Amino acid sequence: MKPEVERTMMKRMLLAGALLLGLAPGGALAREERPVILRLTTGAEVSGVIPADGFDESRGVTLRRDDNGGVLRLRWDQIRDEDVVKIKRMYGYEGDELPPIQMQALEVRTATGSLLGLDAGREEGFLLLRKKDNVVRVPQESILSIKTVQVDALTVENPAQVFEHKKREADLERPVDWYNLGLIAETLTLWEQARTCFATVLELDPNFPRRSVLEQKLLNLDVKERETEQTDVLARVRSLKYRGALAEALALAEEFEEKWPDSLQLADVQKEKAQIAQAQQRAHQEAIRTDFFSILRRLAEEKGLDREVILGEAMTWAKDQAYLDVQEKLAALYGITPEKVDELWESRGIAASPRESSYGGGTFILGEKAKENLEKGSGKEEEAKGEEKKEDDPVDLQGRIQQRLKEKRDQQAKKKEEVKQVGDIVDVPPSPEEWWTTALPKDRTAFLLAFFAENSGKVNVVARRIRDCSTCYGKGIQEFFARNDPNQEGEEGDVPCPRCKTLTFDRIVVFK
Repeated sequence: MKPEVERTMMKRMLLAGALLLGLAPGGALAREERPVILRLTTGAEVSGVIPADGFDESRGVTLRRDDNGGVLRLRWDQIRDEDVVKIKRMYGYEGDELPPIQMQALEVRTATGSLLGLDAGREEGFLLLRKKDNVVRVPQESILSIKTVQVDALTVENPAQVFEHKKREADLERPVDWYNLGLIAETLTLWEQARTCFATVLELDPNFPRRSVLEQKLLNLDVKERETEQTDVLARVRSLKYRGALAEALALAEEFEEKWPDSLQLADVQKEKAQIAQAQQRAHQEAIRTDFFSILRRLAEEKGLDREVILGEAMTWAKDQAYLDVQEKLAALYGITPEKVDELWESRGIAASPRESSYGGGTFILGEKAKENLEKGSGKEEEAKGEEKKEDDPVDLQGRIQQRLKEKRDQQAKKKEEVKQVGDIVDVPPSPEEWWTTALPKDRTAFLLAFFAENSGKVNVVARRIRDCSTCYGKGIQEFFARNDPNQEGEEGDVPCPRCKTLTFDRIVVFK
């Protein structure tokens, strides 16, 4: 080889090596020709010059060889990856796969550990260290050392702020500079900023070498933006589910289905929706017993407080309408249909604490039904089994007198006991309507709840008990002693109890 040719090749090799290492002087990035040495995937090396029109970022390069002057067209897949990256960077292209975006941050070491963040200034003996939206005040006296480090930008800053930081740093004079900034925005999932950058490239250079790629990117940005939005919505659905906000999670999942019926993430959303429905079912089944009776009591209290509601209307409501009203309230509370409430109520099971309510002073309104289906021995005195051994007949006068008095007392007691056992309802004031009108609201409420339990067919009645009347104490009568003449012995008498009308008891219903 001639010495002149050797010197030319050596000079070009040195310049190409400097270019690939990023050390070329200002004139090295010539606008016309760029000497390079390329290592091929076959293992061979070739040196030459890339003409002004020999670089195609999407396809490869055209090389005029130094050894024979021939033209060699190379695709990117024929050149080693590391050389491809260097050549593209030599022409200002960072490539589609960007390395992690770096930023300078402060690493502050204290006696209790290390802190990482951006320098946010000083304030009254404190170093302000910012990490995204949080600012930590580090006492100056606790700081052992501070050093500047390069970190992944997203560990210390939000994506939008990272983009603005890189935009301030960039030299946005050439179309390729806007292209690289758009890649950064795309990496940060800032679709609107990426769209602006790529559009600016085509405005500055309609014949940009990667025009077709850019046009495809602009189309893909809409898809990526939708995918990101869908991912965010799916994450929100899951978050709401885990927090127990099941109604909100379900509504969001249904909105997703309606808005993006062709989404690739639709199967995941439907899976979440099924899990939410199951969780709602469990939650509703656990809560419906408490919620049902809570709402029922509130509605019964409203009826009891309404002085315009007469007894017949109230009893009809408790039997026929109360359940439907509760059903409607629960449907609104749970965000489901009344039919679903009915299904949940019917499948609630029996593992619940029993509740009870008393007809109270209005027990007599039930008539003979007040005595039906009562538990054996429920509050009434049972007759003693067997007879007491009779005492020996007294032998003296005083003994016989005491015996006669005892017999009289026993006869009176037996008479009263017979009244208590029979419990015939006598017609004495007040009437049913009079009782309802004068009863306290709490007594009206209890009456309606007991009547609902026995007549609506919507709860399980587990027992019916009685409690002695609070006026006659279970005797059915009220006793009195009258003396018309001071010189004569008084007379005993009794009248039917006006509260229980000789029933002797209040009827109590136990249900769940």
